[in-house]
Amino acid sequence: MYEIEITPENQRVSFIAEKQSQSQDIYKTWDVYPNREETLRIVILPVGMPIFRMANGRTASEQFQLIQDLKLGDEYFLNGQENEEVQQKQHDMLVKLSKQSADGSGDSIYDVLAKNPQKEPLLIAPNGVVLNGNRRLAAMRDIYSENPGSYSQFSHVICAVLPKLTPQQEIDLELKLQMSQNFKLEYSWVDEALMIDNAKRFHSVDELIAMMNKSKQHLNMMTRALAEAQLYLIHKEKKPHSYGLVQNKFQLFKDLQKFTKEVNEDRASAIRHIAWYISDVDLEDRLYSYNFILSDRSEDFVTEVLNQIDTESLEPIPQTDNLSISLNPVVSDYDRFNAWVELNSQGNTSSVVNIIEGTAEKLKADEDAKRTGQDPLKLAMEIHTKLEKLDVTKASNETQKALIVQLEQIRDKAANMIRISNS
Repeated sequence: MYEIEITPENQRVSFIAEKQSQSQDIYKTWDVYPNREETLRIVILPVGMPIFRMANGRTASEQFQLIQDLKLGDEYFLNGQENEEVQQKQHDMLVKLSKQSADGSGDSIYDVLAKNPQKEPLLIAPNGVVLNGNRRLAAMRDIYSENPGSYSQFSHVICAVLPKLTPQQEIDLELKLQMSQNFKLEYSWVDEALMIDNAKRFHSVDELIAMMNKSKQHLNMMTRALAEAQLYLIHKEKKPHSYGLVQNKFQLFKDLQKFTKEVNEDRASAIRHIAWYISDVDLEDRLYSYNFILSDRSEDFVTEVLNQIDTESLEPIPQTDNLSISLNPVVSDYDRFNAWVELNSQGNTSSVVNIIEGTAEKLKADEDAKRTGQDPLKLAMEIHTKLEKLDVTKASNETQKALIVQLEQIRDKAANMIRISNS
């Protein structure tokens, strides 16, 4: 395994500057500044001299995950760019990424470098920070350390030295060279969303459309999906930034951002609770088969749940701002449902899971019945079951006449339905 040893920054700067002044080789690129070609000097550096850029979009989610798992400081990676321990962790992440192929079947960056010499230069800052080519550097270091005799060419790496860039320009360079190129290994959905979110600090959506070759709809969807994932991690998993838990749940958050976009907050919270728990249980059908609950029947779902639980203690006070304080706050069924979920999520969640799973299955059966034409039969069977439970002998003198009227109306309607069915 390759072990990181950092050359102090001042030594890197002077060494690279000297190599630049001696170099006759150049590399031309249009990617540094808008609508302007830049000529860069090529330098050959010892493989251990360049250092990884910590603000790397491809590793952002895994950095957050390590911070959570190892209980590191929030700025552990960003503040540790000159730290050997931090660089080693980044190296290990990048080696793993370098072994992944773009389509899962072809050669990875690691495979290509194991068979061929370096062809494209790494793009580095004047202080040796790699702004493009971090995975290639990690792969070359790993390959060289495993077999230095066979891969002596990787004792040094070819680099093109960029001018000093601002943090915004560094982000722009990554967007142009990585995320806008279809042939690059795709970012995970979380890393792409984090990059978009970060880039929006410096650019309008229209500017990002041009830079990233993405549609406005895609950019806004990714931002909202990330926000939904963050709510899930904070409120459901109680593990902020543990993005490893949501990497395989993109469809869930893509759907949620759509269904919560134009509804009020109590309903949006209820939709989230329903989706979070449905996504965690072992249902017979795929999750998208239950999207009708989130889009059209969330109110029916909440009503069904509230009919099964004790709602006496579920009287939350809706949040208000200082400008609108109501003496008689209206508590909706969505509020009661949300209060029930939040109350039970503090301890054993099995009752929440069981009720939500059962209710989802019931509404799914209702929906299937409508689609297959069995809904009238199902409804008739439910009415018959309820009538069988009716004990007319227990009716009071005050309600007996009204009860008889209701039963006669049921009889007449049933007779009329039979005639229609037979005609």
